[in-house]
Amino acid sequence: MTQPPVIVLGAGLAGWTTVREFRKLDAATPVTLITADSGDFYAKPSLSNALAQRKTPAQLVTTPAARMAETLNVTLLAHTRVSALDTAARQVVTPLGRLEYSRLVVATGAQPIRIALGGDAADAVQSVNSLDDFAAFHARLTPGARVLIMGAGLIGCEFANDLA
Repeated sequence: MTQPPVIVLGAGLAGWTTVREFRKLDAATPVTLITADSGDFYAKPSLSNALAQRKTPAQLVTTPAARMAETLNVTLLAHTRVSALDTAARQVVTPLGRLEYSRLVVATGAQPIRIALGGDAADAVQSVNSLDDFAAFHARLTPGARVLIMGAGLIGCEFANDLA
């Protein structure tokens, strides 16, 4: 009987770094990385200054997910969401079914806080918290477009600077 894999949830810096460091210690144990996005490796801080550097979303990817998975001997389940964890049975629940694990790493990162908004443009409000979010934002930018940035922290200021 084969040992269930180590399952890593999330393909951000924390997820891929965990896999890379684990592989330094153990090259044989099966590892499955599950991510809701493509799993491509990129530096998340680059999302807020990519416009000034005239980079497209594709240009932000430093290593494609397939290459990361091959290099680190990982089974990659891209575009797959985990709907539940069954810690008693040591399983994650996905659209592919229940997947058993020997150890579980949750490296999903933070989610943006979405406040309730009303009005005729409420559906146009976007958060930029991932490469997919940035791609959607980038696709909607047109010359002369007006953009309102909500939040004057570091990331909001970087976006304002880029757009200016």
